[in-house]
Amino acid sequence: MMKKYLICIILFCSCQNKQDEIVRYLTGDSVKYWTVINEHPIRSDRQGMVLYSNGIKKGWWDNHDSIGRFFWPSQPEYLSESWILLNDSVLWIGFSVDKNNLEYGIKCKIEYINEDILILNGLSYKGLTIYMKSKDQKTELAPYPKDESNFNL
Repeated sequence: MMKKYLICIILFCSCQNKQDEIVRYLTGDSVKYWTVINEHPIRSDRQGMVLYSNGIKKGWWDNHDSIGRFFWPSQPEYLSESWILLNDSVLWIGFSVDKNNLEYGIKCKIEYINEDILILNGLSYKGLTIYMKSKDQKTELAPYPKDESNFNL
């Protein structure tokens, strides 16, 4: 009986260590910017996501004039963009009022992850997305500019 209990504890700890390692890769222990380098279907704008260690996620894009990074403030304030690691290979990304309600989001299988590369395969959609750690990890996101005359996507 004690042997089975010990094996269960070891398995639980090793799974938790694996999840902790994945979270470190995803967030860099605090915040990490990821740039899409390959997406199907392919888009022409530079875009990516920011993952925060507290479970917040924001999508971003650079305009072509390299003025800065912008995020979409279009969702209602009560909805937060979130991410949750469901297990050591499935990432949920979406909008949620409550992290127990995962209705409004997508599930992706983490095909590969390390410090610099993240490959997601859609489980809720068909598609493979390859991210690379953004070179710029310092520039903070700014709200979408109200004056769009100097802004090109």
